[in-house]
Parts: sequence; C-alpha cells; structure tokens
Amino acid sequence: ERMPNRKTLTAVELRSVLTGINRETLQGMRDYAIVTLMLTAGLSPLEISQANVGDIGKNESEYVLSVRSSDGQKRDTVKIQPHVMEAISKYLKTRGDIKKPDAPLFISVSDRNRGKNEHMSVGSVSRVAKNALRSAGFDDAQLSAKSLKVSAMKLALQRGERLEDVQRFARHRQIRTTFLYERRMSEGIYQS
Repeated sequence: ERMPNRKTLTAVELRSVLTGINRETLQGMRDYAIVTLMLTAGLSPLEISQANVGDIGKNESEYVLSVRSSDGQKRDTVKIQPHVMEAISKYLKTRGDIKKPDAPLFISVSDRNRGKNEHMSVGSVSRVAKNALRSAGFDDAQLSAKSLKVSAMKLALQRGERLEDVQRFARHRQIRTTFLYERRMSEGIYQS
C-alpha cells in the first residue's frame, strides 16, 4: 500500500501551533477550534468541512460529533474533549446567527463569502491548518492538515495506546492501515 512520506510534529511543537493562533478574532477562534478538532479527534479537512452545528450532541457526560465518511453514507461518532467543546462554543457564540441544526459548524470569514453561511471548502480547511503550521514556524511542504492527524496517531502510539484504539481514533476501516502507519513510524519514515 502506497503511503506518502510526511513529517510529524512532537507534542511540544503541536502546542506551539495551537498557542500561535490568535484567538481574539472570529477567524482565530474558528481556526483554533478547527485545528484542535484535527488534533484531538483525528478529523480530516473533509470531515470538518461537512460538519453541521446539529452534528454535535451529548453522549452521557461527554460531547460528541457525528461525522460523515468520505463516501457520505456512513456516520461515525467522535468524542469532543471539553477544552475543544469550549473553543467551539466560544466561536459559535461569537459568530451568532445559528438557528438551524443544519447550519455549517464552520464558515468562511472572508469578505467575498461573508453572509453566505455556507460550509467551508475542503481546501479552505486545509489552508487553515497549513497557515497555523506556518505561523508557528513550520513552513515545510511535507507538513499539512494530514500531518496533524498522523502526529496525533504517532503520539498515541508513543504513549502506549493499543493499535485498535488508534485505529478507532483514525477511523481506519482495516487495522492493516493503522499497522502500516505504526510500522512506518517505528522505522523512522515519519520524522518529527
């Protein structure tokens, strides 16, 4: 199975990416919520771009987000950590005008899209991640939105989490895919 070579970031580097996002503006609040979702829930730009406000729910004592698979048919539920839910809530409260559950979770703040309240494109979500990486001093062609998910997987494996748990986090259909990532990480192919 062909897998691209990607760089990954350490926990300290990932923290610097998050702290480098200016959370005083609506755009910064949105970008922080997006990047923290990518890191803590393993979400892809596609999953984030498709998310609606009504996809957030509460499962017992924790918040969850129902995400669509790449084919749009299957839905998975991912846990939203409390500090991430706090960031999303602050963004949504500041954004305002969210009356319907099918309202996009994240919208563009650019002048040409203002007032449209449409889902961000996959490319726009990818740019949010790339810009956060660049702002923190990580301007490398091998670092992308996907690098955030792979970095989170690598950190989970380094903490000793079971391969099956990392598979669930990454929402890989087959354990073989997660195993291939783990093997490439142990061989040093994914470098920090």
